[in-house]
Amino acid sequence: MDSRCNLCGVPENRWEDGFCRECRHSCEMTPDMIISQRAFQYANKHGLLDTHASFNARAIREKLGRIGRKKKVPKYLREAASCDGLSFSSLTEFPCGQMYRVCRDSLDGTFLVGDLVWRSIPKPGVPDGINFVQGAGCLDAEHCDAALKGAMFEISYTNIPGRNQ
Repeated sequence: MDSRCNLCGVPENRWEDGFCRECRHSCEMTPDMIISQRAFQYANKHGLLDTHASFNARAIREKLGRIGRKKKVPKYLREAASCDGLSFSSLTEFPCGQMYRVCRDSLDGTFLVGDLVWRSIPKPGVPDGINFVQGAGCLDAEHCDAALKGAMFEISYTNIPGRNQ
């Protein structure tokens, strides 16, 4: 079993009666405060922790969005940074004109935590699909429904690239 730690990286074996007293605060170790120690160490080593050297899942997802897919990120880190969000079962349900950040991987791995995606307003003669900021790619409509299975999204306030709105 993977060792666990809190969001500040203090290992489970140093907690006392369900509390960590080593950080600035005396934190109760509720499920939302506990992560895989391996995920914390990876985030620390690769500069993904927040300014307080803490594992902030939203901040990590945002940093992954800036990194893009240039750097492979292990699944255990993506899982630790995941959250529940919006889900869409088909391309027709996916809203147009809004940037989203993937906050949970799709089952087939098409959408990965941190990916920035949007759907343009359909225009005659232009294929519909979901666009990726990373790699300037587009997922064709025929593949969207299968790729959306398991994926969850959160609204991102990153701008959609100018000519693609």
